[in-house]
Amino acid sequence: MPENTPSIPVRAKTSDAEKITINLGYVDLGQI
Repeated sequence: MPENTPSIPVRAKTSDAEKITINLGYVDLGQI
């Protein structure tokens, strides 16, 4: 990660991971 980017809280990254997981969950539900 470049050093010149503003520091992003770890929670933001966790939030993104949760969104991806939720999206994958929706895809799985849609495929059933």
